[in-house]
Amino acid sequence: MFLQKLAEFEKPHLIEQLQFLKEYWQRNFHRCHNSYVKQPKLEMIEKELALLHDNKLISFQRGEKYCIVICAYICIVYVYYIENVKDSNLKQETSFKYHYYQQRWPDREMSNRENRLQLCKDYLQGLQWVLDYFYQGVPSWSWHYPHYYAPLVSDMAFVGKDLTCHFALGEPLLPFEHSLTLLPIASSKLLPEPFRNLMTDPKSPIVHLYPTSFKIDLDYATNPWEGIALLPFVDERKIKEAVATIDPLTQLTEEEKMRNRRTYTQMLQFDPERAKQRRRIPGPQTFGSMNDVVSNCRFVEPPIEVNQGKFFPEPCKGSYAPLQGFPQLSIMRFSTATKKIGCKIFGLKSKYETMVLSIQQMWSRSSEKQPKYEELERTAWDFLCLNETCFVEWPYLREAKVLMVETVARKFYFDNERQPIATNKSQEEYFQFHKETTKLQQHYLTTLGIDCGVIHILVTVRLINGMKRRTTLHSHFRYPNGMQQHRQHAIKMWGNENMVVPLQFIVKRDTSSLVIDRRFIDKKINTESELQVGTAVMYIGSIREYFGKVGRVMKEPEQNTVDIRVMGRFEHKDFAYDIIKEHRRKLKYYSINEAADLVKVSPSVFSRICGVVTVRHLKQDLDLGLKLKLSSHGLVVPGYARAAPVSLQQQQQYFPGREGQEEEDFYSTYRPVHEWKGMHYQIEFSEKTVELLLAYKEKFPLLFRLLHSAPGYKFFSDQFSTLQVWLYLRDFIYVYTSGAYASDTAEKTESGIESDVHGEADGQKDVPKSKVSTQSKEQIHGLEAKTTG
Repeated sequence: MFLQKLAEFEKPHLIEQLQFLKEYWQRNFHRCHNSYVKQPKLEMIEKELALLHDNKLISFQRGEKYCIVICAYICIVYVYYIENVKDSNLKQETSFKYHYYQQRWPDREMSNRENRLQLCKDYLQGLQWVLDYFYQGVPSWSWHYPHYYAPLVSDMAFVGKDLTCHFALGEPLLPFEHSLTLLPIASSKLLPEPFRNLMTDPKSPIVHLYPTSFKIDLDYATNPWEGIALLPFVDERKIKEAVATIDPLTQLTEEEKMRNRRTYTQMLQFDPERAKQRRRIPGPQTFGSMNDVVSNCRFVEPPIEVNQGKFFPEPCKGSYAPLQGFPQLSIMRFSTATKKIGCKIFGLKSKYETMVLSIQQMWSRSSEKQPKYEELERTAWDFLCLNETCFVEWPYLREAKVLMVETVARKFYFDNERQPIATNKSQEEYFQFHKETTKLQQHYLTTLGIDCGVIHILVTVRLINGMKRRTTLHSHFRYPNGMQQHRQHAIKMWGNENMVVPLQFIVKRDTSSLVIDRRFIDKKINTESELQVGTAVMYIGSIREYFGKVGRVMKEPEQNTVDIRVMGRFEHKDFAYDIIKEHRRKLKYYSINEAADLVKVSPSVFSRICGVVTVRHLKQDLDLGLKLKLSSHGLVVPGYARAAPVSLQQQQQYFPGREGQEEEDFYSTYRPVHEWKGMHYQIEFSEKTVELLLAYKEKFPLLFRLLHSAPGYKFFSDQFSTLQVWLYLRDFIYVYTSGAYASDTAEKTESGIESDVHGEADGQKDVPKSKVSTQSKEQIHGLEAKTTG
């Protein structure tokens, strides 16, 4: 009986381990493309999981055998995981750790524990540098982390507690020297000519630090910007030696000498006394002169307080904590603990422990000491009567208007005359309350990482949306001509949607430690005293010509009117449009047949490589196309492709016997949407596309040969890694061309490439809509056009 109970207890743990193993192999090893590690059969894992859920994995009737087999499965999973993932000895060449270090440090013997220990020490020293930098200042001006990658966490356990980090402070580099360590060769024009030559001259002693091409490691990266650029490490000594060959007295101007020196930190402040002088100083040529309203002074850094030789992190004296509008986490009492709650991060459940905040309850969490209904109803009634508004969305604390408070049996709200009313709930509302509280409790825990405990009281509120002005007539004061004076108030605007919040997540307005944002309080606007002569104002009235312009008050307000002088703003210039238009005029475009002849490929291959080419590699679909045009979505990349209308003669050429419209000069013109209805157009490609495809073909000729005819061919991993890096570095922004394109059905060939059935130029199947990158879309053509080409 004991073994049977033990087996029942171990069963969910076995299911969890098998599920983890399945997800691990599906995600992690597919992303790193590690073909050396033997992958288990996922079908077998899924079958065993299904049998476990149905209690059919073991057919033995005796509990002893049931327990033994269950425990054996757990041991197998654990040993498999240890041998393939957590192999700290690196003795097995099939281990994950072996290949992690072997691929990233091929020139070092990382199977030696001492080498891995030194790597861990360098990494910990980097963490110490960052900690000292933020709390005590720069610990060393010359130290850098001498590796591209971090060690595995399992090796960090071998670092003893006696590790000490020592830094040599040194001195900072001069501004131009510092720029040499940061700028790429494409930004060399930002430096004076002598320093620029150090980056570009082939005879320069440091020219190897600025390569024009380099590798980017995209292993474990899901986006291009997550890759690791394998650039040469900067050698400070060589930088200084190269800079020493420059004579600043003869090769730098006086301005460049001023820029290339160390000085103190300057603080610029608005000076109201200087502003009153209304003195103008020359500014940039584009903007003209400007008012001199800024004072310049030396910034004195506050002293760092120490506690027995160690930095003591606390706010400086006189600082405000928290500021208005900032989060107020400490206003509510809570405790912290790490739990495995399956917290959802970007839609996926976390398999690891999460820091959970447990809110201190008004009542005990134990089921034995639950509050009585009378106590809950009294609390709900008091809250409704005493709190017209409250603050929700802790810790950000957004003000809300209280509409209703409810318990499991009753609800309390205001009638039309703002009188509190209590009513009993129906049976349907009773069950709805339990459903709502359970949903909220799970939401706070798995999404926000907050354990709110049992929810007994719910509060329905409406959030504040902002402030607005309300003008009323002043009944007691009149102008000399008999007109009544107007009075303005800033009042709160409440949203239209209701929000349900547990009572334990609400902060009352009378809380002593609450810091109220003064921007969102009802107040009287004394326009008469605010609008004094010379006061800066902005016009937001109904005259569109002056809306949003800044001006100054010229006369005292009289009879609800005020004279202001509006300052003219710079006229809007369409210089960006002119540049784009000029660029389009100079750019030469070709038809698909002409462009394919220049690249020396067939039009079908040209069209497919400009779209989407799907290849299966290690049971994963990879896209090797340039995606310059996406036919199924009607998208093209500006500057690389465009949709050009087809004339009557061309329509008859592409569609024999089809009636067309009268011939017009539509070439390279963009017309309104309604003028495109019933017309045909073809995709044209620019000379930039031709150059890109020539570079692609020169870099990876095997892909183009395979697209012509190579069924059953298999790519190698090293070719895929360089090809993916090359494609990741080319990111495009799409614009709409003309909507619906004809998209034929695609089928998989033996070579693993998604191929069009008919092999037409614009007939390949494009990527699904969810995968199309459309950061900036602009509709420039009609929606009811047809494709040719």
